[in-house]
Amino acid sequence: GKRYAEIILFENTGAEIRSSLRKYSASYLRFVWATSAGVMIMSYALWAWDVRPVLGDSVWTVVSIVPFVVAVLRYAVDVDQGKAGEPEEIALRDRALQILGLAWAGSLFAAIYL
Repeated sequence: GKRYAEIILFENTGAEIRSSLRKYSASYLRFVWATSAGVMIMSYALWAWDVRPVLGDSVWTVVSIVPFVVAVLRYAVDVDQGKAGEPEEIALRDRALQILGLAWAGSLFAAIYL
C-alpha cells in the first residue's frame, strides 16, 4: 500500500520517488497489494477456525474474522485513493478503522478469556 501511494503521487504530481520503484507500474503494485490482502485474510480465517478447539470451541475466534476482513477492506479504500503513504497515520486518523480494531481485539479477548 505504501509503495502504491508513492507511485500514485509520482504519476499525479511528478514528485521524486526512489529509483527502484520506477520499474513497477501502479497496476502491478495494486495487483501485489490485492494478492497480499487476500492471502492475509485467508491465513487469518484459517487460523481462526483452526484455533477454536484449543480455546474450548469458542465462537469468538470465528466472529473475529468479520472485523478483521472489514478493517482490511477499509484500509484498502485508503490504499486505492493513494493515501496509504504512512500506515500509522491512517491508523491514528481513521475512526472507523480504530473501531474495527477494537472490535477485533475485543472478540479475541472474548475468545481467550470467556
